[in-house]
Amino acid sequence: MTTHIHLYYSSSDTVADLRLTPGQVPGCVEDKAESQRQLFHIKTVTLKEEEEEREQTSTKEEEPCLNGKEEEELSLDPHVMIRYHKGPVLIGQPIRVSVNLRTNFSSEFAVIRLKIKKGLVSMVAQRTLTSDLLAVTLERSRDSKHDIVSIFCHKHSTVKHTHDPTLIQQVVCLSVEGLRQSFGVAMTVSAHWWVEYSRRIHSLSPHGAAVSIFSFADRHIFSIAPITESNTIINTAILTNQPVSLPVIVLAIHLDGKVSDVTSAVTCHSTNENTVKVSSDCSTLFVDGSESGLGDTCAEVEFLLGALRGSLCLEVWAPSVPLRVSLADSILNVIDGWKHFTEEG
Repeated sequence: MTTHIHLYYSSSDTVADLRLTPGQVPGCVEDKAESQRQLFHIKTVTLKEEEEEREQTSTKEEEPCLNGKEEEELSLDPHVMIRYHKGPVLIGQPIRVSVNLRTNFSSEFAVIRLKIKKGLVSMVAQRTLTSDLLAVTLERSRDSKHDIVSIFCHKHSTVKHTHDPTLIQQVVCLSVEGLRQSFGVAMTVSAHWWVEYSRRIHSLSPHGAAVSIFSFADRHIFSIAPITESNTIINTAILTNQPVSLPVIVLAIHLDGKVSDVTSAVTCHSTNENTVKVSSDCSTLFVDGSESGLGDTCAEVEFLLGALRGSLCLEVWAPSVPLRVSLADSILNVIDGWKHFTEEG
């Protein structure tokens, strides 16, 4: 950074009266000849500020992306780690996502990609790494249904590669903000991540290598509570192949004591699907006959809205199979009103 200073000198046609009056401070003489003074430009000088001392390491990171908030970790592979706050966060406030990379991968460059359904969130990506090891560039694109952010991390060929597996660096900080028109009380968004090395796709599955969940709300939520009309389910589906179901509603409890239905915004899973299952939209508990046949006095089903958690403890009754039927009288008798057939017809 440079600073330009212009130097001037002044002169006057008359000499000002420099005598001090009683009580006047030396050096503070009033200039009565100011109107007669004229400034003459001498020259312009340039001052260069001394550059700040660089850090001893070759890598410099900006302020932490997550600002000390409780974070969730998602590992794409041994080299890529995603850290983020699950929420729920209030509308208008972003969820911060820290994208981190170990520098000991063997390929020339790595591409970390994020895909989110279009129209649900707005995303801002910022590079946070200035390094002699990596050159980081960002690219945004979209297809017919998704917004995609691609993070290109290219190794500098002149730098000796490090093999320290503990050296992980934040390369990008993402701000993900829910769009207000996309949801009512709360919303959960799935973000699909995967990583590619050089031109070879690494650990890529049809739905992405890993999924992170971001949650947003339009008001402060204190907790969530799933409720059902009964805490018991009898698994007759093992005998009849007809599913038995139980509806569920998940309520959000706000700081003012009010409640809202957030069933459509939560994620859920059964801790033992061999006993009881839960539908993908979290609105129904059910058994379909594919279970192991073992009941449970407390089959747990968990419901999540960001970092908020609620659960149901369900009593499941199941028949012991195969069924054994015993009769005290081994002779079958005719039942009145029923037709019966003999060998003669």
